[in-house]
Amino acid sequence: MTYTLILGNRLYFSWSIAAYMMVKKFDLSNHVDIQIVLPKEEADIARFLKDHPPAKTLPTLITPDGVAVSDSLAIAEELSSRFPDAKMWPVDAKSRALARTVAAEMHSSFGGLPGLCCTNRVEGVLPLTPDGFSLQPLFGVCQVQ
Repeated sequence: MTYTLILGNRLYFSWSIAAYMMVKKFDLSNHVDIQIVLPKEEADIARFLKDHPPAKTLPTLITPDGVAVSDSLAIAEELSSRFPDAKMWPVDAKSRALARTVAAEMHSSFGGLPGLCCTNRVEGVLPLTPDGFSLQPLFGVCQVQ
């Protein structure tokens, strides 16, 4: 069974990096073919995904049965359910719930973070409180656990 993970240029599509890191970290490279596309701009993504509806964003995972799974968090959940031995989420229920909470918080509450921390940023100081939230309390809870 081979999956295809379609990623955008790492310089402009930071969520693609998250999906790529999942595949590498959890040793799924033998199951996932990585395809990197180079859209010229956000509107150009559609031409690379035209054969995989309803996909409209990068990254997108194409399952062996042809399902297009877009969004890095949805990809994480799908890979976790299809490869349970990879243990992408903690085994302990309490730790798993906390990990999913942190992942969802990072994914939904810090929408401006990729723009503030674009991956090709060469200089400048990044604010610690994008979208009015602070990352430090969130990470503090994880360190205690």
